[in-house]
Amino acid sequence: MHNPSMSGGQGRGGSPGGAADYFTKYYMNGPDNVGNEWLGEGTRRLGISDMAMSKRNVQKVLEGYHPRTGERLVQNAGKDDRVFAIDCTLSAPKSVSVAYALADKSTARAIMDAHNRAGDTAMSYMEKTYVRTRTGQAGANKVQGKIIGFRSGHVTSRAGDPQLHIHNLVTGVTYGKGQTGAVDMKIILDNQKDVGRVYQQALGRELRAVGVKVERDPEQPFAIRVANIDPEICRHFSSRSEEIAARAEAEGLVNPSAEQKQYLAEWTRTPKPNEIDLIERSSTWKVQAAGQGYKLPDLKADMDRPWTRPVENVLDKVMGKAAEPADKDGETRTNVPTEVRNDPTETVKEPAAERDVPDFDFDR
Repeated sequence: MHNPSMSGGQGRGGSPGGAADYFTKYYMNGPDNVGNEWLGEGTRRLGISDMAMSKRNVQKVLEGYHPRTGERLVQNAGKDDRVFAIDCTLSAPKSVSVAYALADKSTARAIMDAHNRAGDTAMSYMEKTYVRTRTGQAGANKVQGKIIGFRSGHVTSRAGDPQLHIHNLVTGVTYGKGQTGAVDMKIILDNQKDVGRVYQQALGRELRAVGVKVERDPEQPFAIRVANIDPEICRHFSSRSEEIAARAEAEGLVNPSAEQKQYLAEWTRTPKPNEIDLIERSSTWKVQAAGQGYKLPDLKADMDRPWTRPVENVLDKVMGKAAEPADKDGETRTNVPTEVRNDPTETVKEPAAERDVPDFDFDR
């Protein structure tokens, strides 16, 4: 079964040009793409959120340069040995993707919107909690930054099954207090599970907000699932997971770790078809489900009452954190220095590797 946590892969050892080519070709213009946009408050503060997401502009940011002014944004801009980005992929639980694939058009749209809003909440939480740049002697201080990146939404797995997921490409450049610096990627990588949990909590609330009944997934800690979706139909539409599991068995791996599964996923990865007609694919999914004797139930049938309360702010209420104040100057700058000042009043403590994320209250 699909593991609905956040996964991440970092860009190092290749080149910003190669990463830009891959992102624009396979993510931005992939056959199952459903939307692209700049990611993070840092893009607005830097003054690039209104620019086209062209390969040239994407590559400039990945290289560490301002795409409009050409100014250097980090000390080691242009060098291939830096970590220039990390792909933070947020993937919906399989039951959510199946509900999207088999639902009527308006319900599918509501599910997609819930997924996107949950992704926004998770990435906002990451930006607030884990985006840091090191300053001072030997990088002793950590300063909070804003994400500068790109986002691309997709609806299928490489095997052609329904799978809602968002590629969030967080670049190695961050914006803080009117200046730019390099992101400490280790903090983000060490806390992927935390961000994935926030996505799950937010997704549960967003789905309830549009009237879809959700419940805890007994097989996945901190995960949710659509209550009325038969696990068997989820297994039918999980051929990519089955392929990875089969490869693990062939390699003699018993209960492979997350790192081993990630390696197997990359090892067995094949390109998606050059063209996918999403309307035709939706019809195919419905035919496949019917062939399994499965008919999508009324997703709202078991609701005791409509979810009428406003969606809670996961950042403030679930995580118990006050919203971060805006920068004092509040400016959007297109010309910024390449260094971040060492201001002790702006330093923050390094977050714990495992934060206690409260469970979603499914009984309300």
